[in-house]
Amino acid sequence: KFVANPNWDAMLKDTQAAINELKKDGPVAIIGFCMGGSIAFLAATRLDGLSAAIAYYGGQIAKFADEKPKVPMQMHFGEKDQGIPMSDVETIKGKRTESEIYTYPDAPHGFHCDERASYTEAAAKVAWPRALEFLSRCRERYPFDRLVSHTYPLDRIDDAFRDAEWHNREAVPSRITRAALAP
Repeated sequence: KFVANPNWDAMLKDTQAAINELKKDGPVAIIGFCMGGSIAFLAATRLDGLSAAIAYYGGQIAKFADEKPKVPMQMHFGEKDQGIPMSDVETIKGKRTESEIYTYPDAPHGFHCDERASYTEAAAKVAWPRALEFLSRCRERYPFDRLVSHTYPLDRIDDAFRDAEWHNREAVPSRITRAALAP
């Protein structure tokens, strides 16, 4: 039920709470995979406090493609993704010309996850360096010196989530990884 009819407002409320807490340590970029890719896109269009956003195979992005990202946006799609038709990707490309959008031949949905049968090493080895290079280029817009990654246990930001009425706790992993460009 949750995946078929997601509560986008609740997920974005949780995402904004995380952004608010994490930006205390510096600029925040969001990277999302699958449903997280759609959330990353919506966060880039609707939320405040992000420096950049990257979406991997966000299946709902086409439905929201009329919304313009407020921050630099990069997207990655597999050309063999049975859940995201290439016609949807073409719609996104047509509407989001300011965004970087890449497709990968022979790559199915989940091509970046090396714990899935759909993992496609060739695509993943091209997409990830593109994502890191994109974050590095975002430094030109913001005053950063280096790229860092932090992993925060949920208890580190529990107060922020409690304040935001943590709606989707069962759908979230036990930690949140922050890929950010640090001062």
